[in-house]
Amino acid sequence: MPVRHKVGVTAAVTHAYHSRRTGFITAVARVCGARRTVCTTQVWASRQPGYEATERPITNRHPAFTARPVPTFLTWQAAPSVLFLLSLQSVRPVSDDRRARFNFIKMKRTGNFFKIVFTVLLANLSLLTSHAADRFVPFRYGNFDTWVVRHVHESAVIGGNDKTLYEPGPARELTSNNPYVNLGGSPWGTSNVMAKVMGIVKTNVSVYRDAHGAGHCAKLVTHIETCKVLGLMNIKVLAAGSIFLGDVREPITGTKDGPKALNWGIPFTLRPKAVRFDYRVETPASRNRIRQNGFSKATAVAGPDYCTAVLYLQKRHEDAKGNITAQRVGTMVVHYGQSTKGWVDGASYEIHYGNITAKPFYDAATMGLRSTDYARNSKGESVIVHETGWAASGETPTHIILQFSSSHGGAYVGTPGNTLWIDNVGLVY
Repeated sequence: MPVRHKVGVTAAVTHAYHSRRTGFITAVARVCGARRTVCTTQVWASRQPGYEATERPITNRHPAFTARPVPTFLTWQAAPSVLFLLSLQSVRPVSDDRRARFNFIKMKRTGNFFKIVFTVLLANLSLLTSHAADRFVPFRYGNFDTWVVRHVHESAVIGGNDKTLYEPGPARELTSNNPYVNLGGSPWGTSNVMAKVMGIVKTNVSVYRDAHGAGHCAKLVTHIETCKVLGLMNIKVLAAGSIFLGDVREPITGTKDGPKALNWGIPFTLRPKAVRFDYRVETPASRNRIRQNGFSKATAVAGPDYCTAVLYLQKRHEDAKGNITAQRVGTMVVHYGQSTKGWVDGASYEIHYGNITAKPFYDAATMGLRSTDYARNSKGESVIVHETGWAASGETPTHIILQFSSSHGGAYVGTPGNTLWIDNVGLVY
């Protein structure tokens, strides 16, 4: 409601009003004293080229302030704030004995108004600072919208099935049994592999392309891979779904050579503060896992299964013989042991730098130094990367390891049915 009293104060208010063809700017309005004529100027400027601004005076008698909120933006990226537009309206005259009292009220309200404006400006600046510091950089093909689709024909001795294997990368379709190498500069390897043992072609499929929103995502599934030899002997192997930064050297020639075929990690020299992705989990929540390697019956493994996401930053060194050692620069490990109610979007997990063994969240089994991962040296040989210690907290890495898996516990261990969906993977700086 307008304050219906004469007030002596000077106000400068600028307001832009957008319409389809014209806009106006209210210039400085000067309020002189009681019973004086107040003049303001509205400058009308056409948005059409070639038109000049015109002015027209407006007069009000006995002005008073009114305020209404209008939306504005500090920058194109900033969150919207509220600015108060002051206008002038004619009011009926008041007595001089009431003028002093309302002058005091007006001064108080004016002071509160500027406090509000100042607070809003600080809030917007704070938002600008936070947005500027939170920069998300996705991995190549980390949105999993495009995939290489492989059609592989298995050997007749084990059934002669046609299998479809999915690999994150450019949209492409392959119809041969040729060994796969990452296409389109894709940094992602998967547990979808082709094996060729004694001339027999066999595949494993535990990573699938699935729908998410208007695009696609990666679906990782723990399952029992079966193989019937000559229609008589059944071989059952538990396989977990996994995607990771790196690649796989095909074909796999045997169970013992499987780990050596994996090339863990890619070159990386930055220091992100977090990893961010969307995820969804479904798990049967069994009390124990199983181990099934194809050569014996399934056996129980103590402890429930869970899906995992791990990230390690390493500073690697290769000696003259091709041996690779590394210091651990950064660590992030997260477990998912319960089903989610749909998707969890934009989950961010901090990367911890330096020696974290004294931190309360430290878990030696999953976060400790490792000497189990293979990588290819400069000679093309697969060697184990031996982590020898913790790097200083300010050290710069040379490589990054990032893996998502539907189960934990190592090869042939897990719970059939454990499923992890992953999408929109990237790093936060």
